[in-house]
Amino acid sequence: MSVSDTTTLASAQRDYELREWSSAFALFLEADAADPLAAEDVERMAWAARWCGKYDEQFAAFERAEKLYTQAGDSRGAARMAIHFGYGMFEHRKSAVGFACFTRAAELLGDDSQCAERAWFAFFSSMVYSTIGDLDKALAFATEACEIATLVGDRDLEAMAKLSLGHVHLSKGNIDQGVKLHDEAGAAAMTAGLGPYASGYIYCSMIVACRNRADWQRASEWTDQATRWCDDASVQYFPGLCRVHRAEVLRFRGSFDDAEISATDARDLLAAASPYASGMAHAEIAEISLRRGDLAEARESCRRALEVGAEPQPTFAKLLLAEGDIDGALQSIEGSLNSSSLGYAQCHVGLLPVKVTIAIAAKQTDVAKEAVEALKGLAATLDTAAPLASAACAQGELDLVLGDYPSAAGNLRKAWQLWCEIGAPHDAANAQALLASALAGQGRSGDAMIQLEAAQACLERIGAVRDAGRVAAQIAALARTRSAPASSEDTEKTRKTFMFTDIVDSTKLVELLGDESWDALQQWHHRKLRECFAQNNGEEVGCEGDGFFVAFDHPADALRCAVGIQRRLAEHRVSQGFAPQVRVGVHQAEVLRRGDEYAGKGIHTAARIAAIGGANDIVASVQTLDNSKLDLTASAPQSLQLKGLSTRVDVVTVEWRQPR
Repeated sequence: MSVSDTTTLASAQRDYELREWSSAFALFLEADAADPLAAEDVERMAWAARWCGKYDEQFAAFERAEKLYTQAGDSRGAARMAIHFGYGMFEHRKSAVGFACFTRAAELLGDDSQCAERAWFAFFSSMVYSTIGDLDKALAFATEACEIATLVGDRDLEAMAKLSLGHVHLSKGNIDQGVKLHDEAGAAAMTAGLGPYASGYIYCSMIVACRNRADWQRASEWTDQATRWCDDASVQYFPGLCRVHRAEVLRFRGSFDDAEISATDARDLLAAASPYASGMAHAEIAEISLRRGDLAEARESCRRALEVGAEPQPTFAKLLLAEGDIDGALQSIEGSLNSSSLGYAQCHVGLLPVKVTIAIAAKQTDVAKEAVEALKGLAATLDTAAPLASAACAQGELDLVLGDYPSAAGNLRKAWQLWCEIGAPHDAANAQALLASALAGQGRSGDAMIQLEAAQACLERIGAVRDAGRVAAQIAALARTRSAPASSEDTEKTRKTFMFTDIVDSTKLVELLGDESWDALQQWHHRKLRECFAQNNGEEVGCEGDGFFVAFDHPADALRCAVGIQRRLAEHRVSQGFAPQVRVGVHQAEVLRRGDEYAGKGIHTAARIAAIGGANDIVASVQTLDNSKLDLTASAPQSLQLKGLSTRVDVVTVEWRQPR
């Protein structure tokens, strides 16, 4: 080799160490053309080819390096090349070639059991057997990989083996053990200076495991970490997977346009690197399209995912349901749940809610009940917000079908609030629409209407056109029901707690702010108060100008709502400098109810109690505070003669400010 050739090879090796992959690969090719490379440098050239996206050249280099190691009598080196080439074949869905390579690697290693290559063999074998659903063999190989990697002191292999072992434990339902092993592998990727293959594999696998358990917060955090690592390491394969996972997080958050861009980029990056992984991108595009209501594009993307061996579930089952094939949808989702492969075993939390919805559509309540119980058990084990929200929503759906509207409302309200807390607007709006059905079933159509209007606005904002249309149909149907005249037979006596609110000195505010600013302020005020009503089971009976008339089943809910209103407004004054001053009156009474309307002396009493309040006051009748059983501080009772009432009413002013 000439001095020039030696310099070229040294430059290639230097760029390889610096992770300048494209430059290193080009220089290795140049040096090889002048004088054939040794096995070690051909192996380096293979990895450089992988990280700069030259996948055909990568496999050719692995094959060549195996031959060179064999010729040199280095059976470990030859086995290592056969293992990496073979797993690449599995990634490209060439299983026969992959198994042949693994068989050859085992023959090359023979009885040599205490080496890194044996640990590599065990690690990849574990991943392969996990994928085909043989979890016992996967567990045995992962355990062997951990033991050998620790023995030989290979940090890359030790971290990856822990990752593989964690996957198997998660698939077997050992959640705590699986998460612990994954956390250890993730910590190693962040702090131990692992190589690019180990780091990239760990990051992507961590995200997949979090996503499969619907732990979206952790998935989002690991996605951000993986993206930073990809930029620092300058690799081409793993950014494609990171983009898939980023698309999933964006879609979960309701950012459909950004999610589609990320998924499309991922599809294009992964088409050559790993066809199966590109199937994940197609599946994500299908889910985004389905949520937008584009059934044709969803079906096409499902087909493309299936072409490369990726099953787009639960998207495909939901698509069949949307197309009206209820029996086909149920068969599809049950087939996925019955699969024992790694992916499905971990992500039942995403499949079971879909099975509940489909089983209800198929009028198979026993099947739905079974799925609900399985989901509740899994959610309790995982103990993260999204699974708990899914379980509550599924139970609420079932309650609706069984006619248990109070239970349905409680479960669906919990689901809606959990989805809101973790920033999942599409899921939150769908739960809100179901909640409206439960409220309407209790005769609370006013409350149901505002929930539907809020859900429709959210769905329209994020571009979920089909779901927004479905909610619009619910609104129209409810409006027709509300407009129907009530007969005398519909009149009943009921005991409710009534709340009246209004903005103090609203006329002065209009003059001060002007019409446009006042309108914006009023809309903000309405939105904030309605959030409090919904969170405390309030039924909005009427809204005139800047005041509300709200009914509650229990005085405790009404008073909690009143305190919540005043505290929310006070917090806004501190953080933003201004919020309107509102007075609130609360009174419990027996009245007559006709459909959505209330009548009786008690309503007039509640309105008069509200009218005597000052800025930021909560005034309540003494009996209402006593019946609430709440530990609230209040002023001394006053016996007042209220306008238009013949008898005096004992009232108190409730203290809502939190002690310092």
